[in-house]
Amino acid sequence: MDRNRGHWRPGSSWYVSISGDITSADRGQTSAVQYAKVMGFRVAAIDIDARRLESAKALGAEATFNTKQTDAIEALRAVTGGGVHASVCLSGSNAAYETAAAVIRPGGTLMVVGIVSYILVLYSNLGG
Repeated sequence: MDRNRGHWRPGSSWYVSISGDITSADRGQTSAVQYAKVMGFRVAAIDIDARRLESAKALGAEATFNTKQTDAIEALRAVTGGGVHASVCLSGSNAAYETAAAVIRPGGTLMVVGIVSYILVLYSNLGG
């Protein structure tokens, strides 16, 4: 990623939040995963539901992590060499936003798509 302009290149790593039904037509996760794959990005997903993670994998996610089985944030940081270049959160879950912020590497980008019904406060050490 070009830190000065926010451009990603093929091979950049993306995390897409997978909460809710990824196969539902009214969800943006499907589009986000497909967009990232078409652009040549490496996609990872984290969730507590194995079925949703399988759906993400079928759409092209290279790595999926179940938070019931592993420390998904640390696992994602390990496979991406310190965090993702971009994190896309399309959820209404506070935990999803916290995870989305936690997996970003220094200089990375957090994209929040949607409206939250509470005050969103994210604390993260993104300064590198």
